[in-house]
Amino acid sequence: MITSAKQIQRYGLPQYAGLLIAFACSLLVLGLYQHFRLYLNGILDSVFEWSMLMLFINQIGYAAIVGLLLVYPYRWLEANKPSHGKKIVSFLLTLLLALEFVLIEYFLQHLDLIGSDIATTLNHVNFRVTELFYAGICFLICLGIFRFVSKKGTKLYNFIQKLYPFTIILALLFAGMLFTDKRAINVNKTQYLVAELFSGKIEKTTYDGEAEYPLVKPTTVETDWATYFNFTNQKPNIVVVMIDGLSNEFIGSSAKFKEFTPFLSELSEQSLVFTNHLSTSLETPTALTALLSSTPFPSEGNEHFSSKLNKNSLFAYLKSQGYKTGFYHGGNLALTKLDSYLFNERVDMVVDRSNFGDHFKTYETDASGAILGFPDEELFKKWEEIYLPSGKPKFEVFLNLSTETNSLHYPAEQFVTAAEKQIKMVGYEPSLKRRLDKNIPFFANLMYTDNAIKGFLEKHKKTNEFNNTIFVFVGSKNAPAIEKTNSLSFYRTGMFIYSPLVKEPKEFKHLTSHFDVVPSILSLVNTVKPKTTITHNSWLGQGLLTATPKTIPLLKREGRFTELITGESFFNGGKVYTLNIENEMALVKNEANTKKVYKQFQEFKAIANYTLTKNKLMPDSLAIFPVDRYNFKKEELVWLSSVFDGEDYDKAFREATKLAHKGNTSRALLLSEYIIHNVPGHVDAMILKGRIYGWNKQYAKSKDVLEVALGLNPKYQDCYAALLDVCYWSNDVGLASELYQKLKSNGVGSVELDEKVNRCLGQQTVSEVILID
Repeated sequence: MITSAKQIQRYGLPQYAGLLIAFACSLLVLGLYQHFRLYLNGILDSVFEWSMLMLFINQIGYAAIVGLLLVYPYRWLEANKPSHGKKIVSFLLTLLLALEFVLIEYFLQHLDLIGSDIATTLNHVNFRVTELFYAGICFLICLGIFRFVSKKGTKLYNFIQKLYPFTIILALLFAGMLFTDKRAINVNKTQYLVAELFSGKIEKTTYDGEAEYPLVKPTTVETDWATYFNFTNQKPNIVVVMIDGLSNEFIGSSAKFKEFTPFLSELSEQSLVFTNHLSTSLETPTALTALLSSTPFPSEGNEHFSSKLNKNSLFAYLKSQGYKTGFYHGGNLALTKLDSYLFNERVDMVVDRSNFGDHFKTYETDASGAILGFPDEELFKKWEEIYLPSGKPKFEVFLNLSTETNSLHYPAEQFVTAAEKQIKMVGYEPSLKRRLDKNIPFFANLMYTDNAIKGFLEKHKKTNEFNNTIFVFVGSKNAPAIEKTNSLSFYRTGMFIYSPLVKEPKEFKHLTSHFDVVPSILSLVNTVKPKTTITHNSWLGQGLLTATPKTIPLLKREGRFTELITGESFFNGGKVYTLNIENEMALVKNEANTKKVYKQFQEFKAIANYTLTKNKLMPDSLAIFPVDRYNFKKEELVWLSSVFDGEDYDKAFREATKLAHKGNTSRALLLSEYIIHNVPGHVDAMILKGRIYGWNKQYAKSKDVLEVALGLNPKYQDCYAALLDVCYWSNDVGLASELYQKLKSNGVGSVELDEKVNRCLGQQTVSEVILID
C-alpha cells in the first residue's frame, strides 16, 4: 500500500536573509515617514537632510542587531521544527515594526523619546484625523514592503554570501551604527527604549549616607523682596495661576509670539519677570506639586501624593500662618491624584469638575460620554460665584484646563480666526508658519485662556483684596507648538509676578525653577509682620532672587528621571553639557566632567528615592501635618481581635457605633482608630472618631479629624452635621461661617443643616460673621 505524507518545507539562511532585508527596508520607510511628518509640521526645512542619512544608518544597524540575536534561534527551530523558525521570526519582526511605529508616533507628537516610563507615556499617543490617515497609509505600506521583500530578498543572499559569511555582514553593519551620533531625530526608537529599560535596572538607587534626613538644612531667608514691593502692614494675598503650555516666548514686549497672549504679555511689562525659568516636569501634576512643595520625585512612580510622607507645601505653611487656602480646577482632580495631594495638605476650599452646577457651560463629551471638564472662563466664574470676603489673608491656586490639549473645544472656536489672522499678519518664515498652522487649535485655546484671565483680573479688581494681592503667573511646561532647540527647551516656561504692590517692573535673567517658588513666597509674606520663623526645611529650591548655582532635577514623564542640572552642568541621558544661560540656555558638550556629574546624578537620585520611600524628607518635628503613626499596644490588639476577626470594616464600624451609644467611648475610639489605620479613607469611622472627641470636649482634635473627613467627601451631609455640632459646643462662629460657604459651594443642604447653621450663627448675618473672622 502506498501512503503520501505532506512534505514540510525547511527554510535556511537565504529565507532568513530575505526576512531581515524586508525588516530593514520597512524601517527605512518608517524613517522616511518620520521626516515627512516633521516637514509637514514645520519642524524641518526639508525632508531629505543629513539627519535622515544618520537615521538610515541607525535603522540598518538596529536591523543588524536583531538579525544577530535571532539567527541562532531561527536555525535551531528550523532544524527541529521545520517552517516554525520562519513563522516565529516573521511574527516577531512584525511586532518590532509595530512598536517602532508607535514610538515614532509618540516622537512626532511630543518631540521626545519614550524611555523606562513607557507604561505611563504610551497613553499620550493620540491621533487627529489627518495624522491617523498618514499613519494608517504608512503602516500598510510597511507591511506590504515587508511581505514583498521577504519573498524577493532571498535572491540577494547568494550575492551576499559571495562577499562574506552572512553573520559577518550583520556584525559590520552593527559596528557602523556605533560610530554615529545618537539624537532623538536619528536614533532607532525601539533600541533607545530597550537601552533605557536596561540602564534603569542597573543604576544605583541605594542611599548610603550617614544623615537620616539628608535634605534637611537651615533656612536661608531672601530679604530683598521689600526692594521690589510696597508692602502694607497686612499680610498679602497670594494667587498662583498655572497655565499649561505658557512658554517664555509668549511673555513680554519682545516675545516671539506675544500676539497670542496680548493681555498676559502686556501684564508682564508691569511685573517682575524671570526670563530663564524652568518647569521641573513635563507632567502637569508633578510640575504643580514641585511648585507648591519644592520636594524631589523618586526614581519611579510619584510619592508627592502619599499620605505616608512628612512634607510641607505652601498650603500647609501659609495655613499655619493664618491664611485661608483654596484650589480651583475645571477638570477631574481624581484622575491625576491631585485630590489626594490637596486633601493631605488640608486645603480649605477645593473646587474641581464635581463642584460646578448645571448653569455652567462644560466642554463637549468624548466618545465614552464623559466630559473633559469646564473651560477656564467658567472656572473664574465659579470663583466669582463662591467668593466671600475674609478677615484672613488668602492663598489661592488656579490650574487651567483649556490649553491642556491641542484639540479645539468650545468656546475657543471663536478665537480660531483671530489666531489664523495673527499668523498671516506677522509673516513668519515658511517652515515656522507650517508649524503654527498645524497647531492652530492650541493657539486658539491659548488666546481664549488669555482673555479669560483678563476677565478674572477685572473681577478681582472689584474686591477689597486686589490692592494687597500678589499674582504669580507660571507655565506648567513649554508649549508643544514652540520649536525646541535642545533638551532644556521642553522645560522653559513663562514666569512673572504681577501686583499693584510692585514698585517697578524688572527682569531677572539668572536661572530659576519651580522649586524656587516655595522659599520665595514664604520669604515674601514674612517680610510683613508678624514674622514666622521656619528654622529648617527640605526644599530643593533656593529662591527666585537667588542667582547662585542650583541643583534642579528634571522629570519628563512619571517614572525614572534622566536629567539633572547641577551648577553650570546639565546631565542628559548619559551625556554632560555646559549650560550657557546668557545664550538662550545653549548647551555645549563637556565630556571632561561626565564622570563627576554622573556621580552627582546617581547620588541625588539615591537621596530622592530614600527620602520619599522611607519617609525621610523631614522629621515629625518639622512637619506641620505629620504622618499619623498610631502604634497599637499588645493588649489593644488582643481586644481588637476579640471583636473583629475579619476584613469587613463596615461591620467593625457598626460595632464601634454600638459601643459609643452604650457610653463605652474609649473602646469605640480604639476600634475607630483601628479601622482608619487600615482603611484611611473610611469617612464614617472618622466622623465617629470626631464626634467622640467632641463629646469628650476635646474640640480641637474633633475639628481636625472632621475637617479631614470633610475633605475626603465634601458633599457628605453627616460631616457637616458633626462639624456644626462641634462649632456650636465650642462657640466657633468662624468655622461655622466657613462651613456655610462650603455648603453653598458644594450645593449641599437640608432642613437639619439649615437649623444647625442658624444655631451656630445666631442673629448675625453670614457676611458679618466672616468679616469678624
